[in-house]
Amino acid sequence: MGETKQDQPPGKRTPIALSTQALMARPQMISPQELKNQVDQLGKLIDELEKESFLDPLTGLKNRNAYEKEIQDIFRQLREQGGVVMVLDVDGLKQVNDNKELGGHMAGDLLLRKFAHYLIANTKAEDPKYRFGEKSDEFVTIFLGIPEENIEKKIQSLIDTANKNKVGDPLAPVFSMGYVYVPKDTFLSYDDFFKVADSAMYEAKKLKESTISHVCRAPTPLPASA
Repeated sequence: MGETKQDQPPGKRTPIALSTQALMARPQMISPQELKNQVDQLGKLIDELEKESFLDPLTGLKNRNAYEKEIQDIFRQLREQGGVVMVLDVDGLKQVNDNKELGGHMAGDLLLRKFAHYLIANTKAEDPKYRFGEKSDEFVTIFLGIPEENIEKKIQSLIDTANKNKVGDPLAPVFSMGYVYVPKDTFLSYDDFFKVADSAMYEAKKLKESTISHVCRAPTPLPASA
């Protein structure tokens, strides 16, 4: 507290209380509508940040975070509808990254973007597609509800399109693919199907050439006998 002299007789002082709050500007009041607008804007920002956390910044596909969050729900749909789990690996990415004549890592990024575009162009919008990591050349795609008798034709179409695109374009993606059919009402887990599809992809890589893509189908795993 401070004291200030007033026009008083000499020798007499009148104490005056000075509040620090009085020296501060009174905060501006926010109307309920303004408060609601700010809350809505904050909610939109949080939604946008969450969406970004589930997207691969290079390809625009969903990333590993999204895969791990969604895959069990997707597997429930596979058990209801049947479908295919595909594991794909872009071949030759390291060689492209190391090739300064092609552009090095910038060319490698373009290769991955082209592969993502190829996946988007040759699958349905509702078919889940994921890139497994920001430094990964591995992707996972799920076909929901495709009849088993149509699978071979669909897979062959994917391979034929990729090999046709490769003609005359050194940065058209070449890939190895492994896939497995998931029957309706299976008693097995998603991991059981993923593992055999992943193994089939590595078998396809053994067949690889620099100019064409390869595919291997894994046999559908059977439940362990009781």
